[in-house]
Amino acid sequence: FSGDLDNTVEGLQLRTIAATTVVATGVAIPAVFLTLPHLATNLEFLVIAVGMTTATGAQQVSVTLLQAQRRARVIAISESARAILWFAIGTALLITDSIPGAEAIMASAMASSILVTVINLWLLEPKVASRGSWETTKRWWVFGWPMSLWLSIAAILQFSDRILIQHINGTSLAGNYGAVYDATTRGLAVCVFPVTMASHSLIMNHWNQDEGSKAKVLNRIAILIQIAIFLPILVIAIIFRTMSVRLLIGQANSGMGDVVIPLILGSFLWLLSLSAHKVLEVHKRTRVMLANVSICTAANVVGNLIFLPHFGPVAAAWTTFAAAVLYFALTQISAAILLGSASDRWKVPRQQAVAVTERQRILPTSSLSS
Repeated sequence: FSGDLDNTVEGLQLRTIAATTVVATGVAIPAVFLTLPHLATNLEFLVIAVGMTTATGAQQVSVTLLQAQRRARVIAISESARAILWFAIGTALLITDSIPGAEAIMASAMASSILVTVINLWLLEPKVASRGSWETTKRWWVFGWPMSLWLSIAAILQFSDRILIQHINGTSLAGNYGAVYDATTRGLAVCVFPVTMASHSLIMNHWNQDEGSKAKVLNRIAILIQIAIFLPILVIAIIFRTMSVRLLIGQANSGMGDVVIPLILGSFLWLLSLSAHKVLEVHKRTRVMLANVSICTAANVVGNLIFLPHFGPVAAAWTTFAAAVLYFALTQISAAILLGSASDRWKVPRQQAVAVTERQRILPTSSLSS
């Protein structure tokens, strides 16, 4: 997964899940108490929140293990089942008034994640987690913690503009902006993100087999496919943006159509960056990726603080786009500085290439994990 053959999913032990969960929870709980002390008086809310976070994390790990086995159909079914269970359990809890409001939504997310995680682990082929060591677990952790923070900071970037709009422009505008933001970004992700997911395991399979040139070509093809999918969507968005916003949040808020184009452009660049920064990922430059997204998030927040009071939600949409452009640019600059010219970036490090050659002497090629 990380571009190191000894770091493949076969080397991951299930105790990694437990260790990571314990460490993360141990950090999160004190942080919550320190930053939001009033939650200490609502023990039920806190317990459910921690349970939901833990269950969701375990579910994501189980999906990753299935991805490594290229079990796309199983993943699609399990994710659909989780969504249905989440909705059904949450609706039941709200109708019966068993658990109030937000706690009911979180409890249903926790329950659905637990059920699906158990099923996913049961469906895994036996070879997963059959071997490994604490050294392997350590390497996974060193590679993975910047990636986890990358996701967390990217989430801050996604939601910080809504929080700032609510404080500066009011709750109503924040709600309208959030509705358009989610409809735009999630709708686009449904069309584009499957290409990213499908290409990932194939790219890593080539990389782990010392086939950097094939990994490079495949990543380039994935980028071109995403662009080809996006262009007609962009044309449709330009033509129908006002009508779609009117249908989504009503005639009175049709002016919110001005945020659609910068949002869809920014969302696409963020999705495309998941393929563009792949070369940093395979070389295990995850700390560089973390630094880049941190810079972009800070720039986004500063931009919103400057422009929101003057231009409203449109400013937030354009700062989202600007942050995406900045991340894409930083990715290319980082790759050029750290990995050299474009022709050299996808060369497998010599140490890894030797490890692949040695392993191929004793294992058939088909046994090499992606």
